[in-house]
Amino acid sequence: MKNFFWFVLILLFTGFAENAWAQNISNEGTDFWTVFPTHDPSSTLATMNVNITSSADSYVTVSCGTYSESRAIPKNQVVTFLVDRSQSYIDYTEGNMRLPNRGIHIVVAPGMPKVVAFSHVFAANRSAATLILPIESLGQKYFSMNYTQSGNSAIGQNYLTIVAVEDDTHLILHKKDGSKLAIELQKAGDVYEYLSSSKEDFTGTFVEVNQNLSSCKRFAAFSGATTMVISCGNSSDPLLQQLYSVNSWGKSYGIVPFKSRRHIFRVVAQEDNTVVKLDGNVITVLNKGMFYEHPTLSDAGIVSADKLISVAQYSLTEACSAIGGGSLRGDPEMVLLNPIEFNIKDITVFSSDANRILEKYVNVFMKTSKTSTFKLNGTPPSAGWTVMASDPTYSYIQIQVYEESLTLTADDGFNAIAYGFGQTESYAYSAGTNLYSTSTLNLVNLQSGLKSLSSACLGQQTNPTLTVPYRLSKITWNFDDGTRFEDSNLGVPVESVDNIGVKLYTYTSPVRKVFTEEGTHIVSAKAIVLKEDLPPCVTGNELTFNFEIEVVPLGVANFEYPDICAGTPIQFLDKSNITGNIIAEWKWEFDGVIKTAQNPTHTFTKGMHTVKLSVANASGCWSDVFVKNIEVTKDFPQLEFLKPNPVCINDSPSQLVVNEKMGLTASTKIFKGKGTSVTGLFNPTIAGVGIHEITYVFSSNAGCTDSITQSIEVYAKTLIDAPRTVYILAGGERVIPARIKNVNSAYHYKYKWTPATGLSNPAILNPIAFPDQDTEYTLTVSIDGFCDVSEKVLVKVLEQVKPPNTFSPNGDGTNDVWNILSLDSYPNAEISVFNRNGQKVFSSIGYAKPFDGNFRGSPLPVGVYYYIINPKNGRKTITGPLTIIR
Repeated sequence: MKNFFWFVLILLFTGFAENAWAQNISNEGTDFWTVFPTHDPSSTLATMNVNITSSADSYVTVSCGTYSESRAIPKNQVVTFLVDRSQSYIDYTEGNMRLPNRGIHIVVAPGMPKVVAFSHVFAANRSAATLILPIESLGQKYFSMNYTQSGNSAIGQNYLTIVAVEDDTHLILHKKDGSKLAIELQKAGDVYEYLSSSKEDFTGTFVEVNQNLSSCKRFAAFSGATTMVISCGNSSDPLLQQLYSVNSWGKSYGIVPFKSRRHIFRVVAQEDNTVVKLDGNVITVLNKGMFYEHPTLSDAGIVSADKLISVAQYSLTEACSAIGGGSLRGDPEMVLLNPIEFNIKDITVFSSDANRILEKYVNVFMKTSKTSTFKLNGTPPSAGWTVMASDPTYSYIQIQVYEESLTLTADDGFNAIAYGFGQTESYAYSAGTNLYSTSTLNLVNLQSGLKSLSSACLGQQTNPTLTVPYRLSKITWNFDDGTRFEDSNLGVPVESVDNIGVKLYTYTSPVRKVFTEEGTHIVSAKAIVLKEDLPPCVTGNELTFNFEIEVVPLGVANFEYPDICAGTPIQFLDKSNITGNIIAEWKWEFDGVIKTAQNPTHTFTKGMHTVKLSVANASGCWSDVFVKNIEVTKDFPQLEFLKPNPVCINDSPSQLVVNEKMGLTASTKIFKGKGTSVTGLFNPTIAGVGIHEITYVFSSNAGCTDSITQSIEVYAKTLIDAPRTVYILAGGERVIPARIKNVNSAYHYKYKWTPATGLSNPAILNPIAFPDQDTEYTLTVSIDGFCDVSEKVLVKVLEQVKPPNTFSPNGDGTNDVWNILSLDSYPNAEISVFNRNGQKVFSSIGYAKPFDGNFRGSPLPVGVYYYIINPKNGRKTITGPLTIIR
């Protein structure tokens, strides 16, 4: 393991000697190399664009062979260089050989700000793109990432393309079969493309410097395919990505699906026995150079491992790319993901429209607790965040974008990719990232305590912190304004171990530096290294580190507010600004109460109050505190709107009542609402049935206005349907058949019968009546105790049963049944009818269904019959003859 640490240190210092431009490394830079790899079809249609953007005005030269072009890069704009194909393209016939001066070199003019670079290869129905990495991020060892060609296509070869960035670079390429290939690149800019002559999948092939001949060299590497079909169909696209050196790999990756599409991912290991998990579950164990491919997915996930891994995400061929397996515009694409460990807070992204791209997106993955701080071009995204099911501490978002130049910022680090789809077209690449470095500068703001890798706050004291992989005895800080600070009393450094096991030492110097000019500055740290800690490729024990930082201006805090009345919430309006930057945080203080919303509300009491506001930009620089002393002299109205009782639709108008409890004199007071006059007279007939919101607005003579709202319900008039007279026999009983004709299920009806004498329950709609004498009852129906309506019912008591002695069941509708008035009021009575032979031809308990002159379904003959009626209530039995006439 010790040898591996020295390998990392060699990698970090190659090409720097004693004067190390050991920056805090990201994809921003001033010196880049890229290539124009082999492409299908290999015709003159294929072109290579280099796209440059920057967060500040800059100037760039792009060259390859005899081609050279220099152009200004305006702030937050994209400038495209069309690289001369004849000087840069690698033809099929040029594979597996050294190609002098074929690398494409991108250089920022001396002293100009860093830029972000992307390359985009495209032709008819072909497209691929990659983020280009600056020289300081390059390494000594790379593993190829490619894909296996689907189907029987005659085209589509894997490649691994290498670019020398220093003269006399000797490399060893390790093939999948275990054999080795020596590669010599004599000059910076020389290119070697390891190109498959078959359908071989190069994934896991690796290339490294020859430690015997080039132990202090570094180089760039790109991998992909000349064209590729993934999963289905016939349409294809090339694959192209610049590879990350092994020390910029990580152990955790967030995978966010392409919008509305399925995807595949691959994992490559650089060490034996690497345990790989998806969402916490082991999915494979890999040895060095092996890869794992996960079948198609449509969900997000987190891939993790116990050792460093590389992860690539693939979109599918258009014919099967949709989540349901159907067709959706796009085509095969490969993007190398950045590990969670190497996230970034502020990036400028190029989002290409080239070659028929119709949909463009940015996927972002970050901590759930910080998603509210994320902004796209200074504005929070309108799309919603999705919490990761396997780890709720992380969330992701898929944002459709339309501009070419995008600025992504947040208070905390995030990972992002940019991608686009057209009809059988696609591209995808990392939107930007921090990369591995063991030598870093942190600037500690003494006002806020904030630590930043790349920025300082204008006019505020800052202490520099240097982190290096060895012990120091002295640091001399030099600033580009000519000031210097010598720190020979370093004390005991803070020790730590990074993600790949390298021991680091952190030194903080009490410089208290104040930067007085905004913009890009150079901070130089000349360090004396303990001789026993000196890494290889370095002579002498004095190293100089040059760091590029950005001094950002502070915001100017300001706010406005309306007239303040005591006792009511007042909204304050932020009017702060920051020239050329965005406001990311707000800190309000209301008499010691802290609030962080942009436009908060606060309620004051009468008297003097102090309101303070400071604002911070995306770099965490806080402005001076803006203070206002506010005297609150006006009382706010305290209104009490008495709850009105429900009313009936036909009730007379009633007065609504509102009290002002502070004793204030009103300049105006107005009621508003359906059926309500300005003075508060409520007319239910005009308002109509239902619940009505009535608002009362009170304005005091001092100008303080408040309103209060109360509801009033108007009930419909209840319509009672009940018989005028109900008959019962003496000693009998009967349910009074009353009903509500316009029942409303939302109402709570209450019933009251008076008098209650002779009723089973006077509080229900249909009581059983059994009075001893004729009684007139009154039914009163109310709704929740309001809106009373009454109806009268006379219960007539018949003294005895008087059965008719004849009836004529002949079907003429008259006397077809033996009707016995009110006999049904004897519910338990037994009724029997016999013929002259004594045979029972009818019997019934109760008389709900009268005798119809039939026996067992057949008409009885005319004649005289005999009946017996036993009331079963203590009264005597009634008998007599009954004649049937037809």
